[in-house]
Amino acid sequence: MERLKKHYAMIIAAASFLCLGVVNGVLLNCYSLLVVPICADLGIPRSQMQLSQTLMGIGTILVPMLSGRIYAKYRFMRLMKTAAVLTILTYLSLSFARSILMIYISALALSICATLVSWIPFSIVINNWFVKSRGTAIGAVFMSSGVFGMLASIAGGFLIESIGWRAMVRVNSAITAAVVLPLIFFVIYERPEQLGLLPYGADENSETSKPDTVNDGLLFHDEIRRPRLWLMLISILLTGFCVNSLTSSMNAYFRDIGRSASYAANISAGYMASLAAGKILLGILYDRFGAQKATLFTLTALLLTHLSLVLVHIPGAIAVVIACSGPGAAFATVALPEISKQSFGNRDYNSFTGVINGFCNAGGALSPSIFGIIRDCSGSYLSGFTAAIFITAASGILLLSLISRPSAKEA
Repeated sequence: MERLKKHYAMIIAAASFLCLGVVNGVLLNCYSLLVVPICADLGIPRSQMQLSQTLMGIGTILVPMLSGRIYAKYRFMRLMKTAAVLTILTYLSLSFARSILMIYISALALSICATLVSWIPFSIVINNWFVKSRGTAIGAVFMSSGVFGMLASIAGGFLIESIGWRAMVRVNSAITAAVVLPLIFFVIYERPEQLGLLPYGADENSETSKPDTVNDGLLFHDEIRRPRLWLMLISILLTGFCVNSLTSSMNAYFRDIGRSASYAANISAGYMASLAAGKILLGILYDRFGAQKATLFTLTALLLTHLSLVLVHIPGAIAVVIACSGPGAAFATVALPEISKQSFGNRDYNSFTGVINGFCNAGGALSPSIFGIIRDCSGSYLSGFTAAIFITAASGILLLSLISRPSAKEA
């Protein structure tokens, strides 16, 4: 029993893996599976249904930016429990929609609720529970969305064909309730101190493994007045834009250059597998080499991915795309909490991490529209991927110059 208590952090990581995998992988990542059947059922054009995906992006941008104030005002676990219940109910409400307006309301409410039981809260939980191997834990937990997303895509397509989209939504809702609610209500705790424990690694006889204190670091309301934070947020927004170009436009790019649908699908599958492995790899690198070197690695991988897409006809370019796209795209999940922790400390971690995630999500939300405009104007995505090379390089240099450079010292 004592050994179980000592390593309860591992149980926290496993529970977080399952919760994040179901919420992000099953509910959010597979929302696109509903577009075609809902359009056919309600008799609406594709553009109206795709607007619901845009509305879902609002929650993933605004909620992280306000998370510091939200968590300061409401108790963390009570908010997670409430958000988990509302996430299930709002997703389930989709199955009763009889008009596009109902879809819009459900999609917007779902994005707001699900964001409060997604990347931000679980990065906070892992940060509190791990001193040693924190980056590895974050990478392993965040990998779950890709793993569950791949499985749910296959199962979801089968269920839609066999029992219809409304029944599929209800099945997913039941699975989410069965997995997420017991874990959040009875297993996950915000801090190890609530169980009389120390963070994983904090009980070892090493100065570097001592737990962080709440007074370690900078205050958000001070840093928001200084240019360093704003420059960092701009660089992260631009990098998020480049990361999401892979998800939103890479498949269509391969179709445009004459590759078959099955070939493009295989590239997408390879990208998802690379992303899952890349998250763990990047987490390990943050643990071993720190924020500067690990961030340089993920940005270099992202740059090489865009360069290989531009030079896709050169032998070996596809292999580079598959190998580098995952570690590069992992920037948008694994790198952000580590950059926040390294640059601003633990004192106002929730606020900094939330705003940083919000700006990265905002950049990602801009990517599909801008790449679509480039495609319509030039007839190809090539110009977009070429620009992404220079944007990644410029924003990366700026970001690396700002990491680990505190703008003020806190007593």
